Amino acid sequence: MSPAADHCPSEGPLPAQVPGTVLSNLIENGIFPDPNIGTQHGRAPDIYHAGRGFYTYRFCTSVRAAWGWHAGAGGRALLTLHGINYSARVHVNGEVVAREEDTKGMFMRHRIDITQQIAGAQDGLSSLELLILPPDHVGCVDKGGQGGDHIIAKDCTAQFVEGWDWMVPVPDRGTGIWDHVSITWTGPVLLQDLYVYSERVTGHTALSEAARVRSEVTLVNNSGRCWQGTLLFALQLDDLETSSSAPLKQAHPDEQNYNSADPDLYRTRGRQQQSLDSMAECGQVRQGLQRCGCGTGKQRRKSPSSTSQQPIHGECALHWTEAVEVPPGRTIIKIQGHVLRNPQLWWPINLGKQALYRISVELCLDGYGPSDEISERFGVREVRSVIDQDLSGHVFCLNGEKVFIRGGNYIASDMLLSTSEQRYRNEVRLHAEMGLNMIRLWGGAGVTRKPFYDACDEAGILVWQEFCITGDCNGRGATPDSPVSTQSWPLDHALFIRSAADTVRRLRNHACIALWCGGNEQTPAPDIDAALQAMLPRRPEHYSHGPRPLCQGTQDTNRLSSAGSRPGCLDDTRAYVSGSLWSGFGEGHGAFSDGPYGCQQPAAFFDPSFYRWAFNPEVGSVGVPMYETMQEIFPGTAEAAPPQFRVTSAGNIEEVPNAAWQLHTYLPYSTGAAAGPAGNEILTYGCPQGLRDFCDQAQIANYVQYRALMEGWASMMWRKYTGVLVWKTQNPWAGLRGQLYDWRLTPTGAYFGVKLACESVHVQLNPHSREVEVVNVGASTVRGAAATVQSYTVSQQGTRAGSAGCWKVADIAANCVMEAGQRCGQASGEGVTLLFLWLRDRAARLLSRNVYWIPNAETGTCEELQPWSRSHAAVLAVDMVSCVYSAGTVKAVIAVGNKSHAHPAFWVELALRLEEGGTHDDCEKSASRPVQPVFWSGNYVTLAPCEEVAITVEARVPAECLLKGVVSCKGWNTHAAIVRLSNMFMRGD
Repeated sequence: MSPAADHCPSEGPLPAQVPGTVLSNLIENGIFPDPNIGTQHGRAPDIYHAGRGFYTYRFCTSVRAAWGWHAGAGGRALLTLHGINYSARVHVNGEVVAREEDTKGMFMRHRIDITQQIAGAQDGLSSLELLILPPDHVGCVDKGGQGGDHIIAKDCTAQFVEGWDWMVPVPDRGTGIWDHVSITWTGPVLLQDLYVYSERVTGHTALSEAARVRSEVTLVNNSGRCWQGTLLFALQLDDLETSSSAPLKQAHPDEQNYNSADPDLYRTRGRQQQSLDSMAECGQVRQGLQRCGCGTGKQRRKSPSSTSQQPIHGECALHWTEAVEVPPGRTIIKIQGHVLRNPQLWWPINLGKQALYRISVELCLDGYGPSDEISERFGVREVRSVIDQDLSGHVFCLNGEKVFIRGGNYIASDMLLSTSEQRYRNEVRLHAEMGLNMIRLWGGAGVTRKPFYDACDEAGILVWQEFCITGDCNGRGATPDSPVSTQSWPLDHALFIRSAADTVRRLRNHACIALWCGGNEQTPAPDIDAALQAMLPRRPEHYSHGPRPLCQGTQDTNRLSSAGSRPGCLDDTRAYVSGSLWSGFGEGHGAFSDGPYGCQQPAAFFDPSFYRWAFNPEVGSVGVPMYETMQEIFPGTAEAAPPQFRVTSAGNIEEVPNAAWQLHTYLPYSTGAAAGPAGNEILTYGCPQGLRDFCDQAQIANYVQYRALMEGWASMMWRKYTGVLVWKTQNPWAGLRGQLYDWRLTPTGAYFGVKLACESVHVQLNPHSREVEVVNVGASTVRGAAATVQSYTVSQQGTRAGSAGCWKVADIAANCVMEAGQRCGQASGEGVTLLFLWLRDRAARLLSRNVYWIPNAETGTCEELQPWSRSHAAVLAVDMVSCVYSAGTVKAVIAVGNKSHAHPAFWVELALRLEEGGTHDDCEKSASRPVQPVFWSGNYVTLAPCEEVAITVEARVPAECLLKGVVSCKGWNTHAAIVRLSNMFMRGD
């Protein structure tokens, strides 16, 4: 990477990482400090004042032609820019092959034929240079605001880079290469945009009995002559494990990169692909040629169209051929439907497995042999959007089953757009392990990279995909400081429409995509919206309760088969809605009806009057990270100081954060529901003494807040609500609000509150009615269950056991919530009430457990937990049940028990750490660092007297660090206990 102007921040070439932005690479090279830390954000000049040239850089590298590839033999070389921001001038061997005006658009792939330029290279080595230019309209962020001055919306790019109330502006506006750059080496004809989808054979035939698989593929012939040949198709169940309970794989075997120094891995003809993972000025890059496996390069004889279906690995597979004639230019080949008998269906999380099929297509040309190949994964599933007119709410139906949506909004993994594939997979796994079944990709950020969608396919998480439109920047967000906001943006409507079409082509094969949406809290300009409706013609259906089940209507089998012949139609397998507050979301007709976005009294979420409508696409709250993360964000003592608490004239508590916390968009924990400490979810546990206390109490508040949110919605499942999406599950930077895990992927208390509330079978207390409820979002009825309740009152005087009971629960049907027939949870004026709930099946196996701490009836707070906890009356017993280390990953089962016969162990936190500088039996005195990310089956547990729970922990740990691994446990009223990974582990194969 080298500067394109004299006034750039670096004088000479720098090593660069791709994907990555100009700013991310400048930070990596030490030119600017990390903007996530402290108040360092302002150290990098903002592009509005520095000028676009300040962040305009050349990304340079050298490329060697694939082994055996020859342009003279008919080979073609295709350079693909999978994602740049915002435009590029491309040189190959010094010759311009693409200009800025031809490569605009953040969400547009740019394909450039470079055969002629590569063919003339000496020794097969070519130079590649990409001059990356920032957005044309970078906007001014001096006055803050939602999307700054909104000017960024004039371009087809992400809008959040001008800053929002939850993040700072990005100084270079995301200028750079945010997705891969690749070169594909093929024969004379290329295959592109393979599309495959499934449908019912007849309107009355279940999809699980038979599915008609339809496909189309685009053939690109730049050779100047007509070719005849054969398309060879193969379809079978993908060999990737897709169980939602299994860890997400890093990559599919077909996507492995091989060392380009070994020519025996490659054939001389057919597709070979280089992925340019890093780029340096006049230097080599890490190159990977993707092994395609479509043949040996030998010529294949043309055969007539034929079809066969046979079992492979115990599963049914399809093989067929199609004879083709390919004139010069682009040709779309539509393949007649083929029936797959008894297919495995793709289900969202909690409802079944995530079966995925792979279709592979090879093109063999007469007189040439293999020219190209392509493959895609897809799921056999039927997704429908229905507006329940009785509830006026949007209902998602998968394979004929209603899905109660509990999910979250996702922005971007990293504001510097330099996220690795593994980080995407880790983030999706965090969502899956919480039990969330939908991620909304918010319109202010737009499309993300392929590994994210692959991981959602494998995890069973539905994706609501929005195009890059927001109400703030596109017509509904004018303010005195930023008075310009218009629906007519972006300026180039044709570019937006082309980008949207390319996005659809990129994503339409993913089973996870459940909804296309025109924009966030706004609809696109009328002509853009009309174009989107043409390419995505399906709309939500309207249903009023009657004799036909809501999600089990018959399907018009002619609709899908004829969809491809409609002008401009690109996908008709899921619905398109024009905006996030239309078509059964929020009020349903565009009125601002999402939110609220602040801390609430937990019981408020159970009040039927809390939210009026059936599906809330955004409801947000607090999100201070854990103490270790806060230390990393604020290394300075003054910056780390927590907010001061001040009593207003009305008696309410007001938090006063310092400037560093304000920069990091801190959201206070005050609810305003009561005067004094009862009106602040931090002070309700006592006044914190320093940052550690503040963060520890914030995790309790986070847990209670988000658990109540999810439980409150589930309490009124299908009776009032059809779904809810948390605003937000994560932050693209070191923010201090609206997140379930932090910027370092460390779960907060909110994560574990949501994880508990979203388990498939869940016992909970409705604080509004004091009824015990059981929620079943699984696929089968729970029969013969029994519930147990036990309460304790804790205060400075000690612990007193309260009421207890056990009773049988009626059968709990799938996809419903029911009252369990018991009322409890009455607050006591003598202290804080700890209420334990257990639900067990007929074999006494634990289905669900839950614990509530109910504030003192007189004070409205839980302050008495502080003096009660100082006795350390509970004693922890920690044992390692098993520990397996394989392929760099450690997976252990830890038994955590409370040995006390009279006192609960409150808020026991588990942490996986690596000891440094020696070992100590006292983990509080041991120098150690946390491992990130860590996947826990549970955390922040409160144990009844003599209770024990088993908790699974999984993390990647280098082999040389394994013996330093320590799991520590510490409760509010317990001393710390540790267990070492070295005590017991087995090396896996």
